[in-house]
Amino acid sequence: MYGIPDGIAANQREVTAIIDRARTLTTDDWARSVLPGWSVLDMLDHVARALAQQAEAFERGLRGELDPPEFPNPQAATPAKVIDDLVAGLDALQRALAKLVPESMAALTPMPFGVIPTPVALQIAVVEYGMHRWDLERACGSPTYDLSDDVAAASIAMVPGLLPMLAGRTEQRPAKPAAFQLASPVGAPIVVFDGEQWAPAEATDIPTTVISGSASDLTMFYIGRLNASSAGITVAGSQADAEQFKQYFPGP
Repeated sequence: MYGIPDGIAANQREVTAIIDRARTLTTDDWARSVLPGWSVLDMLDHVARALAQQAEAFERGLRGELDPPEFPNPQAATPAKVIDDLVAGLDALQRALAKLVPESMAALTPMPFGVIPTPVALQIAVVEYGMHRWDLERACGSPTYDLSDDVAAASIAMVPGLLPMLAGRTEQRPAKPAAFQLASPVGAPIVVFDGEQWAPAEATDIPTTVISGSASDLTMFYIGRLNASSAGITVAGSQADAEQFKQYFPGP
């Protein structure tokens, strides 16, 4: 998990890499499809506005204000404007993060989806931009690009808290008790459905679908960019349950 200095440095690295890559994109690159309904231009515009929104979230948390900020209104995006907005958004977020002190990590931050502990908000910010760096690289010709090692490790560490939260977004539930384990070289967290709700577990006797791969591939699996049949992902247990994974944990 990131502390304050390494979280700030990792955020700077991931977003700067996005900006540097954006400056090299061709007209065709900006128009490429990166996610359903989103071009590269759409995604990078989203990233720019998310940076501004998260900067405001951290600023509010530092002031003790817990109303989540609204997403900035979309503008008529052009590549040049998006790059300018990415630069401005990174500056705003880094200035907010630079105000964090050790005592801040015992406080709360009103992230867009809810009020959460500030240490978790810091992890989520870095992982989000690492994820979108992955999106950008994969869309624009780097089919083997992986998350930075520290981003992948931080994202796997988030699984026990994040997956039950994602499960709360849907009524989809297994028909009987079930469990998933995401097994990577940096950790192998387990989440268990006891018939009523999902929760993390250290171990379980419930039949478990074990989904294995690198920390990068498993992150992009649980986020939804890869699926149970993707190269680099292996399944022990129920392949059908593995294919249903995002039905139980939608988003983010």
